[in-house]
Amino acid sequence: LLAFGKAVNDGDFNGKTDAVVVLNKDLDLTGIDWTPIGNVFNAKGELQNYFSGKFYGNGHTISNIDFTPIYGKDLLVGFFGDIEEAEVSGLTIEGSIDVTNADNDYTFYGTIAGFAGDCTISDCVSNVSFNNNGKYVYGFMGMVGQADGTTFEYCENTADIIISGDSSSLYVGGIVGYAQNGTEVRYCSNTGDMVYAAANAGGIAGRLIENAKVVNSYVTGKLTPLG
Repeated sequence: LLAFGKAVNDGDFNGKTDAVVVLNKDLDLTGIDWTPIGNVFNAKGELQNYFSGKFYGNGHTISNIDFTPIYGKDLLVGFFGDIEEAEVSGLTIEGSIDVTNADNDYTFYGTIAGFAGDCTISDCVSNVSFNNNGKYVYGFMGMVGQADGTTFEYCENTADIIISGDSSSLYVGGIVGYAQNGTEVRYCSNTGDMVYAAANAGGIAGRLIENAKVVNSYVTGKLTPLG
């Protein structure tokens, strides 16, 4: 897995929509310093490398992934940083974020991907708890932080999300934080509880614009807005 991530960040998978990666067993990432897959920028701050193929989780779980050290420091945070024209299916991500950094930068955070453009994400489960401990956070947050022209099917968030204290320009959803350009969330659910100090937040999506929509989805977790 680490070799695959390095290959993506070296640019070996850019535009390779025919690439197929298969997860054959559960993986425990305890003690691993995680680098998001597709998270390399050039000197101008432009994203260079990303994943465009098919990633089949085959119902397996990647557990004990700790995004805490990179949250608020990297622009793109998640299992994937950026995916473009990709398919991700059958993958469960389990872990946590316990924010300790008081000087957070704007963050595209998604347990599956920080950003997804023209992708399909199906049969995935996000079980990554989030607690900002009252620290200032802002950006996008969900199974995918920001989705552009992306379809979600049969996905679920089961983790609790706690955001207290001051926040600004924060978009939080159990499935997607900020959905645009025809993104569709269908047959998805959120069973985790949410406590949020954010103007743009919801059990499924934080904000929907440009014909983005939610279809046949549900929330059973308790939603508690602050302020």
